[in-house]
Amino acid sequence: MANTATHDIWNGQSGRDWADNQRALDIFLRDAMDQLLADLPLTPGANVLDIGCGAGTLSLRMADQVAETGAVLGLDVSEPLLQLARRRSVGRDSPSFRKLDIQTDDLDQPGAKSATRFDLCASQIGMMFFSDPVRALRRIRAHLCPGAVIAFNGWGQDDNPWFSLPLKVAERHLGPLPSAPASPAPNNAAPISPPLSAPPRRRGPWLLRM
Repeated sequence: MANTATHDIWNGQSGRDWADNQRALDIFLRDAMDQLLADLPLTPGANVLDIGCGAGTLSLRMADQVAETGAVLGLDVSEPLLQLARRRSVGRDSPSFRKLDIQTDDLDQPGAKSATRFDLCASQIGMMFFSDPVRALRRIRAHLCPGAVIAFNGWGQDDNPWFSLPLKVAERHLGPLPSAPASPAPNNAAPISPPLSAPPRRRGPWLLRM
């Protein structure tokens, strides 16, 4: 299933706006990223996949932790954000970035003798935009080593002011609004609560061990 809506959004004005405001958005989302990084089993030499890497902030921070013996590959569908990510990583061997939709595109280069394998797959508010999450996760799993970890952050629902405040204002004037389609949507992961392996005292990333 093609993820056409997501491609159109992030290669249009939304992608350009996010790139233009990358520094402010990084500050806004830093706490969530810090928590994700704290939960990741990042070690020197690890081979890491970043889904929905955007402007490359998570990829850059993970590359620092896996050091020169490791590698990080960031994937995204947004050319405006990938252009910024590549500029931010000039002069570094890692991370590297590719425009690729893991839902539909082949990760391995043509003629590759074996599948690329990763020790870890991470995503900062990227996986929630899949139109077919089951297919996407299956395709990701095919590129993971035994015992690898998938870890990702996603928007909450009722406690997320980016969505709850505009919705309350709209409903005050328009009445109850119809439910949005289940996929793709920014709060797709919200029904998975609490996070699969986060301590019960806090919210945290979803962690899946293969």
